[in-house]
Amino acid sequence: MTALSKRSTGRRPTAMVLLILLGGCGSRVAPSALERTLGSLRAQPASASASAPQPLAADGADRSGAASAATGGPTDGGGATAPASGSASGSVARRGATATVPGPAATSSAASGSGAPSALAPGGPAAQPATADGRTAAGAPTAPDPATHAKAAIVLGSFGVGSGPLGALVAPIPVAVRAWAADVNTHGGLGGHPVKVIFADDGGDPQRALAIARRMVDGDGVLAFFGTYMVTTLPAVLPYLEEQRIPMIGSSNGSEAADHSPMVYNPQVGSDLGTIWSYLLALTTQSDKRKVAVLYCSEASTCANQYDGLKRIAPEAGVDIVYAGQMSIAQPDYTAQMLAARNAGAEVVMCICDPPTEIRMARSAHRQDWHPVFSATYSMDQEQIKAGGADVEGLLAAASTVPYSTSPKLKPYLDAVARFVPGGAIGGVGAAAWAQGKLLERIGTFLTGEPPTRPSIVAGFASLDHETLGGLVPPIAFPDGDRGKVNLCVVPLRFENGRFRPPGGDDGAFRCAPGWAPARRT
Repeated sequence: MTALSKRSTGRRPTAMVLLILLGGCGSRVAPSALERTLGSLRAQPASASASAPQPLAADGADRSGAASAATGGPTDGGGATAPASGSASGSVARRGATATVPGPAATSSAASGSGAPSALAPGGPAAQPATADGRTAAGAPTAPDPATHAKAAIVLGSFGVGSGPLGALVAPIPVAVRAWAADVNTHGGLGGHPVKVIFADDGGDPQRALAIARRMVDGDGVLAFFGTYMVTTLPAVLPYLEEQRIPMIGSSNGSEAADHSPMVYNPQVGSDLGTIWSYLLALTTQSDKRKVAVLYCSEASTCANQYDGLKRIAPEAGVDIVYAGQMSIAQPDYTAQMLAARNAGAEVVMCICDPPTEIRMARSAHRQDWHPVFSATYSMDQEQIKAGGADVEGLLAAASTVPYSTSPKLKPYLDAVARFVPGGAIGGVGAAAWAQGKLLERIGTFLTGEPPTRPSIVAGFASLDHETLGGLVPPIAFPDGDRGKVNLCVVPLRFENGRFRPPGGDDGAFRCAPGWAPARRT
């Protein structure tokens, strides 16, 4: 551990958000070291009922090397084949490996070459296998046959990192996007237009991400980006979106700049004040303990940035940070940190980390017969936390929507995944992507024109006022200018008996930063 007093004052550009940080992406730790502590990074068979993370699905075109639309097979030699229909990958498959995910038919995009996007197009032949980096996949949702629609498709882009530890953590996002696209098309599309989604994997490479965004816009006619997971690459893409006035629905939380961009329409808490308050609200609404030890990762600058925010705002929440220090998400054990935190008088351990690290940290404390309150943010609202068993019982966290694990309001999300992407990964980030799709549905009346346009999407979002998306989020609006305070609310969660539960009922209640008030339409 690097002690707080020894932390460098240099600031590297923020690359990813807490949500993910911490899947290990952007890490400077070698894959071999991560595998020793996080498990194999290769695809592993698992039961479909386990909601294991799935590879990013597409429908016929290769993202990083040509794939045959006829066979779905990669032309670069491929790799080991993951489980077929009825199975799910235990982690996002390595590049070059194929995996099938059951579901409806999909067709091929003409795009090809390194990073080339692949479309979920209306109609098409039988579904094809998928590779981890975004080749063809069965289970990709399809729009209705274009012959039955007089209107042009609304084309959306969804891309980010689809492999490695980070890909495993964000796997619920592309699954939710696919499920939402299939579901909305069965109900007539958006404003009568069928929905077509273009997927790609940027591999965590900023230059590749920008090239993908440009290709999607110029070559595929993407009107907006939606359900993205550019957790390390958003800073490279955001200036292009702003220059070209291309809206992005939701946020990958890859940069605090997204919270203040005029082209980002995010219904959930973002990576700036929202994430910081999600930590504090998860604790202060569910515990009377206020003496806190904060442990934050050394692999990514965003970890230190989140700690700096906590240090700045903690007094406002009545929280006393009595100990802080860096650690590595590749450590197999955190005994030294736990002993130091206990000696400093900490009652709570707040970890800016991923679920596997949280689990190892709790186990390290319990081996010393120390049982503090463990608290985290919405990054913990994932199925993989269940691997911690009794060691994570009582863990405090938060949800950025009503909880997917208990709320009837998100049953349509779970039903759509079960129907269109059976065995697909589910989690809080997937529920957030589903809510972003519902945000698009809410402005459907602005999209009835032919052809649909970006200005009509922007006008639709500008019209919203105190919008809750049917209770999925607190009242929101998207005023002109800074949007860093559009949503500073989360639903507190406690891990009990194998799943996160909110206090006070299945939906829980949104708890917000002091003084927060819903933004008003301008």
